[in-house]
Amino acid sequence: MSLSNNGRLADIIASVAEGIVSIDDQLRIVLFNPAAERMFGRSREEMNGQPLSALLPERFRAQHDERIRNFAATGQTSRGVGRYGLIYGLRANGEEFPIEATISQAGTPRNKLFTVILRDITWPLETEKALRENYELLDRIFATTHFCLVYLDRDFNFVRVNKAYADACGHPPEFFPGKNHFELYPGEKVETIFRQVVATG
Repeated sequence: MSLSNNGRLADIIASVAEGIVSIDDQLRIVLFNPAAERMFGRSREEMNGQPLSALLPERFRAQHDERIRNFAATGQTSRGVGRYGLIYGLRANGEEFPIEATISQAGTPRNKLFTVILRDITWPLETEKALRENYELLDRIFATTHFCLVYLDRDFNFVRVNKAYADACGHPPEFFPGKNHFELYPGEKVETIFRQVVATG
């Protein structure tokens, strides 16, 4: 690879949003890009030569090192680290955070280079948790209220109805999902109102 290509590669590594950490066959850090610096709150100079496990909570370190060595022995080019379950990183301030990681290897058996691409998944997990809690609340509301409740998508197809609505319409609740409200109950004036609500938010 030419010097100019090396320069372009360095620019790419420096600019990507994911954390990129490369380690040698002793599992010592030899590359720590700016995204990894921001993610862990640690500088490249501080981490150079440190074991990769320093970026993990103490309880995961020995097991993690063993898994990398096992991965090295397989000869596979890449693997998702999360196949063993959710993993956590450790920031400089002691805060733990969930990460998604992919590891790749290159080189010879005696001179391997491992590269780990890291993504902080705190926000997606928090969003997933909030959505799950909202769905659980919606389930409780649909199961306990005696008023008619209907959940439609933006095209006015039924997503779900509660028992009170189903009883009032003379159908079981499972009859409605996937059917269009205005095909079952045509009404130009009502449909116009519904569409105005969707259009204006």
